[in-house]
Amino acid sequence: MFDTNTELPHVIADLGRELDIAIIRAEREQRLTSTPPPRPTRSRRRGFAIAVAALGVCAIALMLVFGIGRGDTNVGVQDALADVADRIAVSPHPTPTQFQYQKIRGTGMGQIEGGIDQMGQLYDTFVYQSSSEQEWAISIVKNGRGRMRGGIPTYPTAKDRKNGEQYFDSFKKHEELYKTASGRKRLRAINHRVMTYNKSHGVMGISGIDGPEWVPATWQANGQLVFGGEMLTPAQLAKYPRDPKAIYDRMNAQASKEWKAQRELFAKLPAKQRAALIEGPGVKDNLWVYLTESNNAPLPADLLAARVRALAYFPGVKAAGEGTDAFGRQGQKFIWRDRGVESEILFDKKTAVLLMSRATVFDPSQQGVKAFRRVPVGTVTGSYQLIEQKTLNYLPTFG
Repeated sequence: MFDTNTELPHVIADLGRELDIAIIRAEREQRLTSTPPPRPTRSRRRGFAIAVAALGVCAIALMLVFGIGRGDTNVGVQDALADVADRIAVSPHPTPTQFQYQKIRGTGMGQIEGGIDQMGQLYDTFVYQSSSEQEWAISIVKNGRGRMRGGIPTYPTAKDRKNGEQYFDSFKKHEELYKTASGRKRLRAINHRVMTYNKSHGVMGISGIDGPEWVPATWQANGQLVFGGEMLTPAQLAKYPRDPKAIYDRMNAQASKEWKAQRELFAKLPAKQRAALIEGPGVKDNLWVYLTESNNAPLPADLLAARVRALAYFPGVKAAGEGTDAFGRQGQKFIWRDRGVESEILFDKKTAVLLMSRATVFDPSQQGVKAFRRVPVGTVTGSYQLIEQKTLNYLPTFG
C-alpha cells in the first residue's frame, strides 16, 4: 500500500527534480535555436500541481532533446552527456564536513612473471583475475574509515590456472613450513635460490593476494581530494575550470605527464619484462580513467557535471542508449573501443551517479600485454560496480 507520509515526499522530490531537469533541457534547447521562445519561469513550490506540470514538461523536453533532425553522432553524444550532467547538477551532494559512503565491488586482471615460487619450484608466467569488495566513508576535512576484502583468484585458461594455483598455494606451504625449526632452516636456502633466480632473470619480487577476510582501513583527511589525476585542495578545486574543453585539455596534459613517467619507469625494467609488457597504458587509457572515474569523495557538483560534459571531446566515445547493471538498475550507457577492449560506463537514470564501468576484450590479438593476448573473447579485464552510495552526517562503524 502506498504510504503518503513516507513515500509521497520522495515522489514529489523526484518529480521536482524531473521538473528542474526538464527546464534545464528546455533552456539548453533555447540556446540552440535562432529564435528562442520566452524563458520558462521556475517555481520552487513542491506539490501536486508541480508534479503534474513536471510530467508534461518532461515529455516536451524529451521530444526536444531526442527529436528528429539531430542525426550528427557527435551532437548525439553531447546531448546524452549533457542530460547526465544536468542531473548531477541538481542532485544532492555531501558538504565537505559530511561523509560520502560507498560500497563497491571491483575486478581486475593481472600478470605474474614466471620464476620460482615460495617453495623453490619453477612456474611459468600466468594471467589471473582478482576481485575485491570495499566500503568507505570519506570526508575532505574529517578522518574517515573503510574496510576491504579480496576474493579467490580466477583464471582465463587451464594453463594459467595450473601455474596460478601452484604460485598462490606455495604461500600457504611456506607458512606451514616456517612453523617448524627444520622448516625455517630449509626456507633460508629456498629464499636464497628465489632471490638469485629473480636477480639473474629480471623477475620482480613475489607478492601474495589478499584473502576473503575483511581488512580495516583508515582515511586520513588532509584537505585534498583526487580529481583528474591531481591532488587538489578545496581552494584549488574551486579554481579548477568548469569549461568542458578546458577540463579536457587539463586532464589530457595530466594524462600525458603520467604516461611519460610510466615510459621512464618501463625503460628501467629488465629487457624480459619490457618484452612481456609490449605497451603499457597509454595517454588515452589514463585520460579515459580521469574522465570516467567514480565520485568516491565529496567533490563540487558543478565540477562533476562539467567533467561529464568534457567526455564529449574524447575521441571515439559513443552514446549507447539505455542499459542495466548487475542489479537491474537502468541508466545511460557510453562506450569506447580501443586496442581490442570495449570500455563501457553506466550513469544512473535518475541521479546520474556512476553505477558501473567495465572493460571487455573483443579482440585479444590487440592487447598491449603479451600474456593477455591468449585470453578468450568476452573476458572482463577490469570492472567497477557501485552497490550503495549515500551521504552521512556521522562516521559509521564497519563489521
